[in-house]
Amino acid sequence: MNNVELTAGRLLCRPIREYLNRAQFLGTPIEYIEGGGLFEHTFTIKGPDDAVRRIVADIKSWMVENDIKEATP
Repeated sequence: MNNVELTAGRLLCRPIREYLNRAQFLGTPIEYIEGGGLFEHTFTIKGPDDAVRRIVADIKSWMVENDIKEATP
């Protein structure tokens, strides 16, 4: 079992939530919770190592395709 936290701005929450719901529907063995916030939400995703790695890779790939920059401190 592995888990990862992903923080996303308000405008990105819906596409990420829809992707995670679709992945669950198609049989990817993951669970997630979405924490609320005014400007950003944190998604905590857990599941088998390979499934979590695949989800993170898909989200990163989607970010590159849509020219979405990662925030850096």
